[in-house]
Amino acid sequence: FNSFYKLDGIFLDEGLPPNCQSYAYYQSLYQYIKGLSASNLVVLNPGMPIQECYISCADIVMNGEAEWDAYSKWW
Repeated sequence: FNSFYKLDGIFLDEGLPPNCQSYAYYQSLYQYIKGLSASNLVVLNPGMPIQECYISCADIVMNGEAEWDAYSKWW
């Protein structure tokens, strides 16, 4: 699949638990994707607040799912 479509990254959407119990799984995914090509971009969109342990499992971690007006009022 990767060689046919010439992928340069992946977007991992939803599915993280509210604790670090799946850290090893997501870290292994990250290492596998980076092993295909160190330049592959890994974006993690948990869809909810996450534990800090998951920050090392992606190049970019999305920290919100809202329109800009609503998101900007959080801060």
